Amino acid sequence: MTSQNEPLYAAPETIRKMFGLSPATIYRLIERGEITSAKIGKSRRILVASMHAYFERNRETKAA
Repeated sequence: MTSQNEPLYAAPETIRKMFGLSPATIYRLIERGEITSAKIGKSRRILVASMHAYFERNRETKAA
């Protein structure tokens, strides 16, 4: 779930800071199609909701 103050799209550097991921991991997720991004000129922006969805899909649950 995203907060009201969270941007819809963010630069890879912002995503890195928000989620604690390396640049290589971010670009690997983009290449694999696991997160959504858009290229605008020379800049790339990542859909923040796709990062939340990625973590939700890969969440480990504690065994009962």
